[in-house]
Amino acid sequence: MILDDPDLLSLVLSQMGIELETVDVAHPQQLRSLLRLVCRSVCGHLDAIVTTYRDCRRSRDATLRVLPLDVSELATLALRRLGPLRCLQLEGLNDDALEMVLEVAADPKYGGRLENLSLQRGVFSGTCAYTSSLRLPDWEDAPTMLLPRLRELELGGCGFLTDAGLEALTAAAAPTLTRLRVTVNALLRRPRLTLPHLQHCTIAICANLTDEAVHDLCAGSPQLAELSLWRCTALRTPPVRGASLTSLNLCECTSLHDRALRPLAASRQSSLTTLDVSDILTMNDALLSAACASAPKIRHLDFSRSGHAVIAPSVGGPCLTHLIGTRCEALADETVSAACDTSPRLSTLMLALCGSLRSPRIHGALITDLNMSGCSMLQDSAVTYACMHCPRLSRLSLSLCGMLASPIVRGPALKRIELSHCERLCRPSLGGPQIEQLIFAGCTALEDDALEFACKDCPRLLKLTIDGCAGLVAPRLKSATLHSLSCQHLAHLVVEAATERSRLPALKHIVSEDAHAIEEIE
Repeated sequence: MILDDPDLLSLVLSQMGIELETVDVAHPQQLRSLLRLVCRSVCGHLDAIVTTYRDCRRSRDATLRVLPLDVSELATLALRRLGPLRCLQLEGLNDDALEMVLEVAADPKYGGRLENLSLQRGVFSGTCAYTSSLRLPDWEDAPTMLLPRLRELELGGCGFLTDAGLEALTAAAAPTLTRLRVTVNALLRRPRLTLPHLQHCTIAICANLTDEAVHDLCAGSPQLAELSLWRCTALRTPPVRGASLTSLNLCECTSLHDRALRPLAASRQSSLTTLDVSDILTMNDALLSAACASAPKIRHLDFSRSGHAVIAPSVGGPCLTHLIGTRCEALADETVSAACDTSPRLSTLMLALCGSLRSPRIHGALITDLNMSGCSMLQDSAVTYACMHCPRLSRLSLSLCGMLASPIVRGPALKRIELSHCERLCRPSLGGPQIEQLIFAGCTALEDDALEFACKDCPRLLKLTIDGCAGLVAPRLKSATLHSLSCQHLAHLVVEAATERSRLPALKHIVSEDAHAIEEIE
């Protein structure tokens, strides 16, 4: 063992009552004895403070072959040696290796403090711990005391895990388990889980999970607060219920019936604050409106990439702070306007690639982040209105908005404005006391004077991007604060005019295809 930290060595020695100044290094025998003593002390000290053991070699190198029993032997050695071990992370175990690990974990002398167990990419069925071959202590309730303090169980990528196996593994920790994560499994259909203290549950990419499994989980977990069923494609009408449920993720549950959220609406889930129903093509106005109406405390709503039946749902709310409707191609202007009217706490509005939006009246005293990139029909008046009626707007993304020509983009809190690849953008009026970054990449119609005025009206501008703005002729940029300029794919005369040192005294970094591709200015 090599100690590179002299403070650690001094600490260990001082705890042993040895001061370095008193050691006579002239006597080799004394020095060798001291080194042996130090090594033993350091090993014991480190063993006493280690709380996590991890053997995840497969995740670092996909070509490395790991024998499951080798992994389990090292893990059991760690369990026996590291007294306060609380977190165990292993990969690639089979049934025999899992049995070996759980057998040691069942011993209160070694595994009694284990709180987090992660068994990634296992090739086990999960039932081995409850077969007669396992040499468990002779307890009447051995299955429920196997992992008496376990709070988190991670079973990612365990494709051979069966319903019975998951039931067995979770039953071992049912008294204390608060977090469960199971991903990438096509065998799970209806595991009957009863976890009275479970609060966070993720069962994702389980293609054959049934509605009945969700019913059993909700019924057996009265404290469940967060439930993610992402990409469980067999679900049709999962009966999601729970008085404590605050977060529900049904993203990419592509087989959901149009009645899927009716149980949610019927149960009046007043505690629900986060709802993700994105990537559900069967979503419609009535269904989405009912789901929102059932959750008056909802703060985060994501219905991105819904089908063309989502046109005018009622998606606002008194507590709503984040509204995400990316790529809802049929969404109407009136829907967005109404959402702003009914959501006084709205701070983030993401409506990128909503191709039907033209002139929504976006407003909100607390809106700080607005993304409408790819809204190809968006009009200048809509952008101007949003900037005028969102006094706290800080980040504005309007890339690929092909109809914008001369919007007024000004605001007291604006810091970052992105207008890349707006091919008609020629004379925008930009400015604000807080603006730090302007991005105009690919705006081929942008005119010199508009860019010059933008720099002049942004007294704190730090970064400017004008790559590919082919319409520029000889912009005379002037800024006392600009330190970074990207001007690729532009003519030499344009770059030369834009980078005049006397007008840009703070300029430190230029990215260009001119003589110096990337120039650091001293």
